Amino acid sequence: NPATDSIRVDTSAIAALEAARLEQETEAGRLRAEEEQRMLEAEAAERARLEEEERRLREEEEAREQARLAEEARLREEEQLRQEREEEARRIEAERLREEQARRERQDAINAFCTRYGFNPDNLDEPRKNSCTVFGATKTYALLQAAEEGDAKMVEMMLEEGASPLQQNSSKKTAVQLAEKKNKQGSHNAVLQVLRNSTAGGDEPQRCMELATAGIPALVGKFASNRGLSFALLK
Repeated sequence: NPATDSIRVDTSAIAALEAARLEQETEAGRLRAEEEQRMLEAEAAERARLEEEERRLREEEEAREQARLAEEARLREEEQLRQEREEEARRIEAERLREEQARRERQDAINAFCTRYGFNPDNLDEPRKNSCTVFGATKTYALLQAAEEGDAKMVEMMLEEGASPLQQNSSKKTAVQLAEKKNKQGSHNAVLQVLRNSTAGGDEPQRCMELATAGIPALVGKFASNRGLSFALLK
C-alpha cells in the first residue's frame, strides 16, 4: 500500500559515493597541478635553452668580429710595413744613384784636373815629379796643386776620393801651408776651411800628432785648442 510504504536511504552508501567523488576530484586536481608544474618547468627549461643558445651565438658573433678586426689590423700593419720597406728601399736606391752620379762627376772633374797638370788621376797619392834642379828633383801632389790654386771644390773632391791632407811636397809643405802662403785678402779661405774640416774626425790626439809630424804647427794649435786638448798629449 502506497500510503503505508516507506523509502529506506542508505546513508553509508551515499557517504561512500561522496568520498569517492571527492577523492576523484582531488586526484584530478593533483594531476592537473603536476601537469601545470611540468609545463612550467618545460617552459623554463626552453627559455633557458633559448637564452643559452642566444648567448652562445652572440659570443660566437663577437669572436668572429674580433677575429675580423684583428685580421684587418694585421693586414693594415703588414701593408704599412711593406710600404715603409718599399719607401726605404727607394730612398736608399735614390741615395745610391745620387752618390754614384756625384762620384762619377767628381772623378770626371779630378781626371780633367790631373790630366791638365800631369798627375795620375787613378792614384792621388802618387806625386808628380818635376825635372831636376840644382836642389834636386821636386815633387808635388794633385791636392797640393789644387790648394795652391785656391780651388776649394777640387780640394774637397780629392779629399772625398781619399787624398791625404797630410801630403807634403819636396819642400815639406802641406796643402794647408801652401794655401796659407797664397792666401791674399781671403782668396784661399775656402780651401783652408775645407782642409781644416777634413782633420775634424777620428782620434783627436793621434790626429794632432799626425799634423805635428807633417809640420803644420799653426793648424795643430787650432785643432788642439778647439778640442780642449793639451799639447802635452803630443809629446
